Amino acid sequence: MWGGNNKGFMMFGGHKKQEHNPWQQQNQWGNNKWGGHQSQPYQEFYTIKGKQSGRALDISKANESKGQTILWDIHGGDNQMFTIEMNGQGQCQIKNKEGAYVTVEGNNSNNQAKIVGAQNQHQPGQVFELVPVQGEEETFYIKTFCGKCVDVYGHNKDNGAIVNQWEYNGGENQKWIIHHTHKGNKNKNVGHQKFSFKSKHSGRALDVSQAPNTKDHTIIWDYHGGDNQKFRLQQNPMGLYSIKCHDGRYLTIAQNSHDNGAKCVAHKWNGQAGQLFELVPVQGDKNCYFIKTFAGKCLDVYGNKKDNETIVCQWEYNGQDNQKWYLVQ
Repeated sequence: MWGGNNKGFMMFGGHKKQEHNPWQQQNQWGNNKWGGHQSQPYQEFYTIKGKQSGRALDISKANESKGQTILWDIHGGDNQMFTIEMNGQGQCQIKNKEGAYVTVEGNNSNNQAKIVGAQNQHQPGQVFELVPVQGEEETFYIKTFCGKCVDVYGHNKDNGAIVNQWEYNGGENQKWIIHHTHKGNKNKNVGHQKFSFKSKHSGRALDVSQAPNTKDHTIIWDYHGGDNQKFRLQQNPMGLYSIKCHDGRYLTIAQNSHDNGAKCVAHKWNGQAGQLFELVPVQGDKNCYFIKTFAGKCLDVYGNKKDNETIVCQWEYNGQDNQKWYLVQ
């Protein structure tokens, strides 16, 4: 009823809900089998920008529209900075830095129902689902409790344009770019600085292979600091990471496979589950992580090997050193 049914997913861009949906597994990630670590609540800030206009979602302070959500030029104020609070079932609440929750006023299921800022009322109208727009990076439909969309009324691009609820139509005025902002965030370097991953087991680096027999596969290789061993981390509103290679491609579990041994490759952005990861800290080992895949498995150096050009794949968690990675600048 709250926007999580298969019908709703098929309406939104024609894609079907995956059996193993990363948007719905976050509460399971970091459980006791992962060394007792519990995932911390993600409280970083985002701007939510209309795809059509480039203007920000803004909970208005103006007397004539106070509390209404509108479009406005991005200025980075607290009323334009939002946290995404996931409920562990693929749904979220959206709260600005001033403490106002994005709300479908009166739990109204009609087209043109107002979207306002309100105190937390624990009502359906404050529960949303972020549905990725296929092939468009950082871009989402914001699906309301009744299966409709957060929509800029009348395709208006001007400052002060009203934001309301409308049935899905796939228009640009229903697409929102949800972008991690560094203002007020703890993780200021995420998305800007480059990092390498070094295997704890061998000391060798995660490397996008250039060799003919393993080209585009990830392997381990002696650390040399080259571009094919450098990555940018991009965290999405659900707290999951895409890992961007130097050439603009992303680390990807091939074919979105759930199987042990599925290869990790470099592939152009497609927004699918196989391009999302969670970094789970290894307790007691600073800057060391398990890199957890959408299928609940780990990035793993195949066969526990230490040799150059050993393939990196996905494998079920076993806690061994060939599944542990140091994140280094």
